[in-house]
Amino acid sequence: MRQQHKQTNKKTKKKLISLFFILVLCTNCGTYISNIPEVKAVNETHTGVVWNVTVDPLTNWTFRATKVNSYDITTNLDLQLKVENYFNFTLTSDTSAFLSFNIVNNSLDKEDTFWRNTSKGELKEIHFKVNCFGSDNVPKDIRVIIESVNEFPQHFNDSFPKIIKVNENTNNDTSVLSIFPYLIDSDIPTPQLKDFTYTVKTSNVQNDATPWFYIPIASSDNLRVKASPDFDQLHKNNISILTLIVVVKANDESGFEINTTLQIEIVDVDDLPPSFQYPGCQNNCSVTPYEAYTGPSWRGPIKVQPTDIIAKDQDSLGSSIKYSIKKSPNNYHSSFEIDQSTGAITQIGDVLTVNVLTIVATEDTANGFSQSATLLIRLSNDSSYLPETSKVKDDSSKLRLIVIVVGAISLVIIGILIFLVIFVYKRTKKKMTVVPKEQSPNTTVEDLVSDRPSTVDEKVNNWKQTIDPMQWPTVTSRRQQLDPLHLRDESTETEESSIKKKRPRKKKKKLMEIFDGTKQYDGKADIEFYMEQNKKKIKRSTKSKNKRPETGPLFVKSD
Repeated sequence: MRQQHKQTNKKTKKKLISLFFILVLCTNCGTYISNIPEVKAVNETHTGVVWNVTVDPLTNWTFRATKVNSYDITTNLDLQLKVENYFNFTLTSDTSAFLSFNIVNNSLDKEDTFWRNTSKGELKEIHFKVNCFGSDNVPKDIRVIIESVNEFPQHFNDSFPKIIKVNENTNNDTSVLSIFPYLIDSDIPTPQLKDFTYTVKTSNVQNDATPWFYIPIASSDNLRVKASPDFDQLHKNNISILTLIVVVKANDESGFEINTTLQIEIVDVDDLPPSFQYPGCQNNCSVTPYEAYTGPSWRGPIKVQPTDIIAKDQDSLGSSIKYSIKKSPNNYHSSFEIDQSTGAITQIGDVLTVNVLTIVATEDTANGFSQSATLLIRLSNDSSYLPETSKVKDDSSKLRLIVIVVGAISLVIIGILIFLVIFVYKRTKKKMTVVPKEQSPNTTVEDLVSDRPSTVDEKVNNWKQTIDPMQWPTVTSRRQQLDPLHLRDESTETEESSIKKKRPRKKKKKLMEIFDGTKQYDGKADIEFYMEQNKKKIKRSTKSKNKRPETGPLFVKSD
């Protein structure tokens, strides 16, 4: 019993001692915990003590991480422990102890992957609960705000244009480039347009672009046109690309500054009319005095002096040119026409007076800029003023006529020669000779007629000896006529079956002689017949061989 009583007294003493300490701690915790700041801001690069608080060394403290930004992590013990490991919450054991809250090893870097994933973006704040041991204490929420630090300098991305094109007729104060979209900054949060200052400066070269381009407001990233550059003027100075330097500077305490070279190509546009290419004229001549000589009735091209009519686009675009003749009040232009492509002038009508034509050169573009020139038409009969091409055409036409005449004469001569050959051939055609069918071609007519027999029987016998018996003529026709002899043409070595019969000539009918005074006949007139008063002689009107019987005298009364 005594031992149990002793043990009970010991337990009671321990409880009383514990209750005493608890009463002391609870009394002191409320005072100390109120000294801890609820909000504390630190840079993301800060290391070491966040805050220190003097407390009783006999007090006991705890802290727990509860939120990252607005996300509760108390349900995820593993994540909660990882967050708490980035901090150090300690109490010194001195008589005047310090409660310290420290950041370990630059662990609040916003660019750190852990914090980016835990905060689901940018790490802005971390929440804790701090507690002092006691029965009546109240846990206190504290918040650490993490402020961004510009750790990394900005730079231009690969898409930044090294050269841009600007038309020469761009209006003043027109924006040609925005710079901020081409900036990259690895810091979190991503810098904004207002976080930088934008300027341009000269490149210290001949093609400096700052006289034509500028950034009017440093807080704006717009590169604008200060004065429209003239492409044609720059081209005369052999300049087509301008250059300037773009400068971007961070506005924070880091003061990071970067720059890059930007080239600006000035693009030519159709803003100038064409210009006639005239000796001594340098672009856009107001008066271009062309002249040409022609004849009143000339038809064809005319020669323009001192040079051909040629116009060119003053812009570098090289637009094609169309030519035309402006209508004149007196319709003088109707005697001429112009080639739209070449500008060549052709006379198509009579020209009786000296006058002036207006030649118009128009660009074949949407703007259709045009320029005019004058052409003075003079009259002259001198062919030297005609264009060389006309003379060549005249010579060629004469040569063509000569060739035609010579060809026609040649055809006539050839025709005559052919006619003569045919005529001579017909007149000199060799006679056909009688040649036995099987006779040697070397046998001549002299051989056949030598020792000519005197009698008919001898002739027949001789022919029978020379002619094959199979070739002897026999009586075959009804008129008891012999077969025709075989005839052979010695000139052509061909045979004919029979001799061609000559056609008898037809006798021309003589016309009756009519002596009624309507026709004229050769011979002398019978004057005695007409002079006799009593005519007993008969005058016949025809000269027929068969004389008509006399029917009596014909009496013609003479007047």
